[in-house]
Amino acid sequence: MSNTLMNLGISGLNAAIWGLTTTSNNIANSATPGYTIERPVYAEASGQYTGSGYLPQGVNTTTVQRQYSQYLSDQLNSAQTQGGALSTWNTLVAQLNNYVGSPTAGISTAITNYFTGLQNVANKAADTSVRQTAMSNAQVLADQLKAAGAQYDALRQSVNSQLSSTVAQINTFTTQIAQLNQQIATAGSQGQPPNQLLDQRDQAVSNLSSLAGIQVVRNDQGYSVFMAGGQPLVVADKSYTLAAVTSSSDPSELSVVSQGIAGANPPGPNQALPDASLSGGTLGGLLAFRRQTLDPAQAQLGAIATSFAAQVNAQNALGVDLSGNPGGNLFSTGSPTVFANQANTGGATLNVSFANPSQPTTSDYTLSYQGANQYTLTDRATGSVVGSATSATMPISIGGLNFSVSGAMNAGDSFTVLPTRGALGGFSLATANGSAIAAAGPYVSSASTTNLGTGTIGAPSVTNASAVTTTNPYTITIGTNGAGALTYTITNPSATPPTTAPVPYTAGTPITLAPGLSVTMSGTPASGDTFAVKPNTGGTSDGSNALALAQLVSAKQLGGGTTTLTGAYANYVNGIGNTASQLKSSSAAQTALVGQITKSQQEVSGVNQNEEAANLMQYQQLYQANAKVIQTASTLFQTVLGLFN
Repeated sequence: MSNTLMNLGISGLNAAIWGLTTTSNNIANSATPGYTIERPVYAEASGQYTGSGYLPQGVNTTTVQRQYSQYLSDQLNSAQTQGGALSTWNTLVAQLNNYVGSPTAGISTAITNYFTGLQNVANKAADTSVRQTAMSNAQVLADQLKAAGAQYDALRQSVNSQLSSTVAQINTFTTQIAQLNQQIATAGSQGQPPNQLLDQRDQAVSNLSSLAGIQVVRNDQGYSVFMAGGQPLVVADKSYTLAAVTSSSDPSELSVVSQGIAGANPPGPNQALPDASLSGGTLGGLLAFRRQTLDPAQAQLGAIATSFAAQVNAQNALGVDLSGNPGGNLFSTGSPTVFANQANTGGATLNVSFANPSQPTTSDYTLSYQGANQYTLTDRATGSVVGSATSATMPISIGGLNFSVSGAMNAGDSFTVLPTRGALGGFSLATANGSAIAAAGPYVSSASTTNLGTGTIGAPSVTNASAVTTTNPYTITIGTNGAGALTYTITNPSATPPTTAPVPYTAGTPITLAPGLSVTMSGTPASGDTFAVKPNTGGTSDGSNALALAQLVSAKQLGGGTTTLTGAYANYVNGIGNTASQLKSSSAAQTALVGQITKSQQEVSGVNQNEEAANLMQYQQLYQANAKVIQTASTLFQTVLGLFN
């Protein structure tokens, strides 16, 4: 009997030691990331048969079990994936929004100041100091647009750097998970769960979920991990390597590829992974920022710069400068950027220009050649087809762009077309000389002092630069027809014949003198009255074209002819601000959700110090009680021995 008591006490003592050890381990790892609380699992030992019944054999410690909730862990990983994407996107958009909202980056103010300077030139066209002030305002605007371009380039480079570091971290965790799969399989083959290795694997998966959107499949071979788009990252003890490489469609950006099984010999070919398949986590946040915020915003601001330069240059070309010469360009902008896809098999070079640079697109595109003279233009941000063309010859026009090709395209070739991305970095003054502002109109009009009627003539309207380069004088002579109705003829000494046939006169109806040159008369002239339209020579004080330049501030050219330059810039700033505000709210809400799920998960799997202290006392009492059983068994045994002495 004493021997049985001794064995019972020893089994209980061992059980207490397991409890004390496990509880102490819980307390020691209470601050260890990824640690899951452990509990010993006890089972009554099988009894020994005797004629009087089954003799108890005490207690067995069957295993040490983790208090692990797969459901809560999956919920937490999913929340961390979304949180990682929103946090990354929010941080980058906040940087862009801070720059756009900075007073030193007040491009709208610079645009307004420039047009105000032109208004001053219109009022004092002969004043060279006023002209030079206008050019100084132009330089401020150019500097700010170039600085904005540099900021976008810096953000793009920042995304590239973060992509590289994020991909490296992903590879570290996938390698770790594959190795742990193998170690767990080996250790678990002995019949007991290797809890420490299981914790490490779950923690690696948790860390990975913050970096990328993943799906975890659990099977006998361990954890298999896949990207949101189905690309494998871990299968059993094999991990797959990702890499950030120069994009085949845009060398200014990095894209993510899969390089196959890590350590394979020979290594597998790079498999491009579309951005859409890499949603979630830091990786998804970086790509979403670039695709949905950075690229469109840069294209939008580039379109404003392109339209501004085109409008100002076009209007300046309709006047004459301080030296009496036709106006030239005041601003230069970068041309549309084109990249040939690295996978192209043809040798074609694509050239792109705007059909109307005053109304440029705000999107980026991919032009694809399907063969059989079939071309398709696709929006890079949305993937939607903008237009297509079938033509055996170039140029072709799609989506407001003109395309021409030198060399041969093969079916499957494609080109990335970034119409306005280079406009910011390439924005500059074509001249710094204030005299280059073509403030004066190229023609002046006058009525003869001998006229007898009440007819008046307005200022000449010039809508075509070709009219500026001519020096022809025109005379409008009023006459009557057989019915006594007023008519007019136009005399141009350089024309053949020099005088046109009579045309019925209607007050307020423009009279076309030459392509792009017209005047409007009002009132009732008398037969024989004459009106002259001649080149503006020596008109240094004329500011009529400078006034037209200043009025471009209210011209609605952008947004399909619905928005002014300053209105378009306000839309640009507000768009970024709204995105930043929405992401800030979404990121904060997701952070709160992660906190809630973490709390629930820790209530199940985390260490509660108070609970462990209570358990420690319980196991201590269990230890002491079983020690008392052993002491009692020893006393009984000594008593039995004493009977034989």
